[in-house]
Amino acid sequence: PIRERLTQSQAACSEMKRQIRHLTVTAFSSAEDQRLTSEQQVQELQSLYQTRTEQCDVLMTDHSRIVGETEEIIGQRAELDTQFRTLFEENERLKIWRDEKTTAAKRAEAHLSEVLDLLPEEDSKIIRF
Repeated sequence: PIRERLTQSQAACSEMKRQIRHLTVTAFSSAEDQRLTSEQQVQELQSLYQTRTEQCDVLMTDHSRIVGETEEIIGQRAELDTQFRTLFEENERLKIWRDEKTTAAKRAEAHLSEVLDLLPEEDSKIIRF
């Protein structure tokens, strides 16, 4: 929307410049009343041109600010993507580590259960208690 408004303002400024040139050229070749009317129109157009130029400047400033903010956000997004990937990879490593430890604990429990099964019943009851 800002780019569109900027384009429209620039087109309007160009049209006003054209009208001012036309009125200025015809101001010297017409009757006194026409010259006064043309002069008044030139002043109105110059005033409107000045207003539009100021609006255009404001739009250009806004556009530059928005472009800067957009670039900053893109940079922040890249940083966050990198952090996400790093944390995701770390999470995957921790899951693998946890699964390995769980498997090792189950193997140890199974081995301990086999050892306890080989012990005499009285010794087994003492150790299990």
